[in-house]
Amino acid sequence: MNRRTRTLLPTTGSLLEPRTLSSSHEREKLKDVQKRQARYYNSDAHDLPELNEGDNLRLKPFALGQKEWKRGVVVERLDERSYEIETADGSSYRRNRAHLKKTNYKLPPEDTLTEPPQMSSCPDEPDEPSLRKESGT
Repeated sequence: MNRRTRTLLPTTGSLLEPRTLSSSHEREKLKDVQKRQARYYNSDAHDLPELNEGDNLRLKPFALGQKEWKRGVVVERLDERSYEIETADGSSYRRNRAHLKKTNYKLPPEDTLTEPPQMSSCPDEPDEPSLRKESGT
């Protein structure tokens, strides 16, 4: 080899030869590392409780800049962690359980919604004009 070693100490030629490690030994080391990582991850990980149809919840906002969680109701469970959600405005979403938070509020029924009272366009005029005091010397 033409490469100069970092040390000036004499070394045997066999130590400078490239060698491969046994693949079975490397696989065992990799499995041990993965088991250790899984143990640390699973120490804090837990399954979220299942949601039932009709449960009230909040949906995590997905749009950039949006911070308000929408209110919704579970329509049905689609997969192990996937739910179909209907919001108060009638929109339907499919969301993962991790993006849903169960709440205790109740959505108002659609037929009980009432129109807010209409305000008159011009304010009531006072019966008597207001008197002003002059400030002077």
